[in-house]
Amino acid sequence: MSHLITLVPFVILTFAASAVGGLFRPGAWYASLLKPDWTPPGWLFGPVWAVLYVMIAVAGWIAWRRLGGFGAGQSAVGEEFEPGAAA
Repeated sequence: MSHLITLVPFVILTFAASAVGGLFRPGAWYASLLKPDWTPPGWLFGPVWAVLYVMIAVAGWIAWRRLGGFGAGQSAVGEEFEPGAAA
């Protein structure tokens, strides 16, 4: 059970990063776009993204535990996200 406590910082950091996305909400331009009929309703995006961010946090936590902490874990995770950050 004590190893689950180490999951908490991963969840907090992941949701803190997602909060930045909340600062840049789509405006009227998005509402005016012609969207296909299969576009999901707006109310669905919040719950889906919340689930995705929890899964991202758990995946990072699992990788951190399996790689033995921050030394190797930071390198592996950093290399994974580095190309996206440069784009």
